[in-house]
Amino acid sequence: MVIEVHARVAGIPDQQIIKFLRCPSNEIVDFALSIVNLDKRELSVINLCGKKAYTQEEAAEHLDRSVDAVQKWWRSGMKKIKAEWSARWWITKLMSDL
Repeated sequence: MVIEVHARVAGIPDQQIIKFLRCPSNEIVDFALSIVNLDKRELSVINLCGKKAYTQEEAAEHLDRSVDAVQKWWRSGMKKIKAEWSARWWITKLMSDL
């Protein structure tokens, strides 16, 4: 089971997720994010770096946190997004249509 999850998680490239996060249909993106169990910090970093195209340094300054903390939250959030979205056929279909 663990091997299966890791194989599925590795299936969505980061760039494809970022492209989906930046698509103009904000309601669909917000809904897709709502099904992922992101904590407040992870969601903030995903919104800033993923949707708004902030650099991690800009996001750290905006959040008044260290770059290391922002990187940790980014990696954790992206891991959760990959795990959840790869299991949802309609999200992978939307991402492939971009």
